[in-house]
Amino acid sequence: MKIAVSLICCCAVLITYGQNQTDAKNTVNDSAWQKILAKRDQRFIGKPYDAFSFTTKDSAVFSNANLKGKVVFINFWFEACPPCVAEFDALNALYLKYKNDPKFIFVSFSSDSLETVNSVKQKYHITFPVISISKEECYRLNQQNGFPTSIILNTAGKIQFMHTGGSLEKEEIKLYFNTTLYPAIQEALDK
Repeated sequence: MKIAVSLICCCAVLITYGQNQTDAKNTVNDSAWQKILAKRDQRFIGKPYDAFSFTTKDSAVFSNANLKGKVVFINFWFEACPPCVAEFDALNALYLKYKNDPKFIFVSFSSDSLETVNSVKQKYHITFPVISISKEECYRLNQQNGFPTSIILNTAGKIQFMHTGGSLEKEEIKLYFNTTLYPAIQEALDK
């Protein structure tokens, strides 16, 4: 009887220990996941950006042809994506910082309907232009990545920078924009 009770106790301890511990070999944390995505994104650096042409609600045309010679920041998002929504304040600040630079264009694509985009713009006080396109077109243009995805094109229309994913923490987002995105944009503008 003592052996059976001891055996049951040992099994219970082992099961409890096994459930509470993580196996580092089988766990992908946020940092490791970001490294995987960054490595994937690097495959696109230096390559020409996919052809596109869209007309905004105010009849402005965005296409590869009319954006050549400019540094282009492209962001992909949708409303049900928490990291996308968390970036809105930082994206607004980025847009306001560069919107008057004649060498810079800010383009934002969303797979949400035009009605949803307008509602989101009002709710989150979005000042940057957003173009509503199909989900399939979003995936094609963001190189089959997830959301949010940010891409910087150089003046030759080639991908200079690409980043997929994001944080939910406003301070982390602000730090990322200040230490990574702004320098990448400035580097492209200075060339």
